[in-house]
Amino acid sequence: MKIETDQHVKRAMITFLVILILLSTACGGSNSGSSTSTIDDTIVEETSPVDTVPGETIPDEAVPSETVPVDPINDGTGSNANPLPVAINDTTFTSTHFSGSGNCALCHNGLTDGSLMDVSIESDWSTSMMANSTRDPFWRAKVASEIQRNPQFKTLLDDKCSRCHAPMANVEASFHGSTIELFGEGFLNPTNIYYNNAMDGVSCTVCHQIENNATLGTLAGFSGNYSIVDLGTNAERSAFGQYVDPAVNPMLMNSGFRPTYAAHISSSELC
Repeated sequence: MKIETDQHVKRAMITFLVILILLSTACGGSNSGSSTSTIDDTIVEETSPVDTVPGETIPDEAVPSETVPVDPINDGTGSNANPLPVAINDTTFTSTHFSGSGNCALCHNGLTDGSLMDVSIESDWSTSMMANSTRDPFWRAKVASEIQRNPQFKTLLDDKCSRCHAPMANVEASFHGSTIELFGEGFLNPTNIYYNNAMDGVSCTVCHQIENNATLGTLAGFSGNYSIVDLGTNAERSAFGQYVDPAVNPMLMNSGFRPTYAAHISSSELC
């Protein structure tokens, strides 16, 4: 009888301990930082709120930045990175050799002819294939497929294709010794310093700075072999136009470009 009683006591104690363990697991414990509870075998973390000083705000790190670094004057590093931010898709940018189409729109939009028909130059250009040369999804897909199929020619393809479709980015990157690349961290990436140059396509200050040299209009001058006049860092640059005696000051003050007469600007060779 004594043996059976001892066995009953042991069973009762074991049962009691099991119940205590289950209750402890179900209720959970707490500490100063976090606690866990078991629900259908799934552990859920319960984190206490972060203490803040009254009047102090916690920055929202989830909001993506919509800025890219500014286009540098050659800093000698050959890098495509710069810490100074500017807005992306900004057509009023300026760089060493170019000025965005938005700077030209100030004077070259809002124009009408004798019959009051709108002949605004920048707004008419903005819907053209030239203005959208870098945005064209078919062009992007074709370049990407060529690079994928011929990776050994990637450097050549990036340079040749951007020379015509993203000419301002190509010229500036080449002049500053930066990497000429379209995809990845290249010109089509909003964090690239030449992004705004690239996205403005075949813009105003590209064609109006192509000089009249011996190769203009010949096979040697085709396929992106145009020449931008005076690849230096002079503050004042020439913008070739059709007018023999243009008003200089408005353009010079607003864009830094001096309007200069050049007959070749009206020729088919330029195109």
